[in-house]
Amino acid sequence: MDKILASNAFAGAERPGRFLRFVVEQALAGNQLKETLLGVEVFGRSPSYDPRLDGVVRVEAVKLRSRLKEYYETEGAGDPVRIDLPKGGYLPSFEALPTQPAEAVAAPPGRVWWRDWRVIAPPLALAVIVAGYLLVRKSHPRPASPDSSSIAVLPFVNLSSDKENEYFSDGLTDDLIDALTKVQGLRVVARGSAFQFKGKNPDIRAVGRQLNVATVLEGSVQRSGGRLRITAQLSSVADGYHVWSETYDRRLADVFAVQDEISRAIVAALEVRVAGHPGGRLVQSSTQDLEAYNLYLQGRFHLNKWRPEGARKGIEYFAQAIAKDPGYAPAYTGMADCYTWLGVFGWSEVRQAMPQARQAANRALQLDETLAAAHVSLGYVKALYDWD
Repeated sequence: MDKILASNAFAGAERPGRFLRFVVEQALAGNQLKETLLGVEVFGRSPSYDPRLDGVVRVEAVKLRSRLKEYYETEGAGDPVRIDLPKGGYLPSFEALPTQPAEAVAAPPGRVWWRDWRVIAPPLALAVIVAGYLLVRKSHPRPASPDSSSIAVLPFVNLSSDKENEYFSDGLTDDLIDALTKVQGLRVVARGSAFQFKGKNPDIRAVGRQLNVATVLEGSVQRSGGRLRITAQLSSVADGYHVWSETYDRRLADVFAVQDEISRAIVAALEVRVAGHPGGRLVQSSTQDLEAYNLYLQGRFHLNKWRPEGARKGIEYFAQAIAKDPGYAPAYTGMADCYTWLGVFGWSEVRQAMPQARQAANRALQLDETLAAAHVSLGYVKALYDWD
């Protein structure tokens, strides 16, 4: 396999080479290969990857077969073993050619599967996430019916003339989710569950049934120059009617204040059902530099695409945010997450990426030891790189 990857047929072909190495090592370890697994672990697709909507694995398989054919017609014509990727599947075949006795052919020396980072890190990452989910689920069992203190914040729609401002509307949604989780007694649906409705126009009652909540917040953001217009609507799942609605016309510089204002209006609308909400601000910004905040939102937007190019772009934006405000702890956390996922999924050399992730997470905690996201980032490094 190493000889194949060093050949002219595979020169400069990073993706086919990564594809071939992964399927061969998995086959030698006796593992099954499915299109969803390949999409996530070889081509950096998100854990919710659907091959019916994205044919990257099938397209790359065609390219890999073509390069293998080219190789065996040229430099590999005399190889004692032929590696092929039969059509209709992704499990490679190994054929001893007639010119050499089959019993003399040994599998190429490879790493023992349990010591190979690329084989075990992604399944381990999944195991950590699933175990955490099950523990939380056991500690907080889902009620049979939604209680009145439950809410889902759906992704705010970007109505700006510039479609590139989508990162800003997503960031506003994230900040509102974070703010509402600070309200004692209020159950807030996680970001991943809420963002499945992005770009859709779902029936509020159907959303309520699916997410098991009593209320749903939705809205829109329009950004023009230094001005913002934010419209927010809180609706009851029981009947689909609005509980509260408001439009905010503000300066962009007042973005943190308006986030706090919206959060407090929601709490006020629910206060007959929510007990013990705090008296201080719900939205506490870690920076007063609006440009740094803007760069941070763009970094998160690209990271949340769960693509290698998105993680690399995220690092660029987080670095710019840090350059604007060296004390901006969440930007270091975002950078740590980018490096972690680049390393875990083999998009970068793990021995370089993971120490960089650790350094960024530690710096975030030096700046703000109460920042939960920074502890999570450091936890990924300890679990998936230190084996701690």
